[in-house]
Amino acid sequence: MVDEPALVAALQNGIIAGAALDVFEAEPLPSSSPLLQMENVMLAPHNANSSPAAWERVHWNTIKNLLDGLGMDASDLGKFR
Repeated sequence: MVDEPALVAALQNGIIAGAALDVFEAEPLPSSSPLLQMENVMLAPHNANSSPAAWERVHWNTIKNLLDGLGMDASDLGKFR
């Protein structure tokens, strides 16, 4: 967890060189946030890792976990891909 005002101060004072964030105290990040103006800050939406490939991995893992939980053999899942 990060205290955003403390982070801003640390960035402005050179205590830390930079920050990369995808979660904020208030979402969406308010347009008045100083983080938006800083060149040493990289911001991404909370779902930055979201992609069709990531969704597919999550879905297949969910199916595998379901089959494992039911005591069924999940080793044949690859043939359905």
